[in-house]
Amino acid sequence: MQVGEPVVLESIDVDFDLDELARTPPFSTWFDTKSRSETKASVSRLIEPARSAVEPRGLYQIVPIDETAIDTYDPPSALVSGSHLVVGVIALEVESPSSAVFESKIDTLVWDALENAALQVAREEMLTEVRAATDELGFNTTQVFAPGSGSCEWPIERRRFMFDHLPTEQIGARLANGTTPEPPKTLAFAMGIGSDIEQADLLLSCADCDIIDQCVYAGAKTMA
Repeated sequence: MQVGEPVVLESIDVDFDLDELARTPPFSTWFDTKSRSETKASVSRLIEPARSAVEPRGLYQIVPIDETAIDTYDPPSALVSGSHLVVGVIALEVESPSSAVFESKIDTLVWDALENAALQVAREEMLTEVRAATDELGFNTTQVFAPGSGSCEWPIERRRFMFDHLPTEQIGARLANGTTPEPPKTLAFAMGIGSDIEQADLLLSCADCDIIDQCVYAGAKTMA
């Protein structure tokens, strides 16, 4: 790829199964409660419809830091420790399920969790591609910085930086009124990259998140 050239991932495959989900929060927690039988039945019934209903799309770009205005967005110091940035957005388009799909009281909750699981899978697929691109350029990377995620001190309103610097209309994503993402399940992130920075041990981790004790998704995904 060329530095400065937007890369669009038109359709990211979402491949998860019941056994994998059973090991992943929040499903691993739910499957260990008194209502685990009902929950497993709901997941088993909804997993295929959910897989068919979601369509993750990704967009990222590698840009020299001095060609951005990131300093005006109060970035974490580690993010701007290299020579370049990876700026990315993942949007999860979801086809609304018919009411007939939901048969039990917990189906709506399970469906939402399956959407979130799909977004996590898409995130890892995209970061795998990003790492291949940065390796090709001879760059190391920082961890992922996602405004408002709780794992870094970068306020959620700063996600506007990613939307301002990417042609997000190519993946059907935007910030309505400059603040609200559409589609709702959209992840905006950035990574610092460069030949002189130390490679992050983990790109994704819950370890530094300030809401880890309350989050049902804690520990769901890490990526080396």
